[in-house]
Amino acid sequence: SDVCFPICLDVSVYLLLYGMFLYDIEDNSLKTLDVPEEDQILIRRAQTYLAILYSRYTKHLIGPQTAADPRLEQRNILSQMRECSLILSMRNLHLNDLTDSRSVEVTTVTQK
Repeated sequence: SDVCFPICLDVSVYLLLYGMFLYDIEDNSLKTLDVPEEDQILIRRAQTYLAILYSRYTKHLIGPQTAADPRLEQRNILSQMRECSLILSMRNLHLNDLTDSRSVEVTTVTQK
């Protein structure tokens, strides 16, 4: 059967997805940003726990066979979210305001 992502998952799964997006950062980015080691450990733990919760909850909610659909895998969903974020930030309306990521240098913006 065809999986319909928005209909099959409930609010709890979307909260788990939000957590996964929040903690979605790669190890090399953590090192580049000079994140303290104890914070890196905490972030990795959160990533692991959220992945386990998402996997178990989707299996419980929609069944193991349906939850095994590649479209519902965490990697795939995070990849799609990154792509959507890129599209929204790089191909927006270019209004030369704060919504335009290419035309405004955030450090130069001052409040009126």
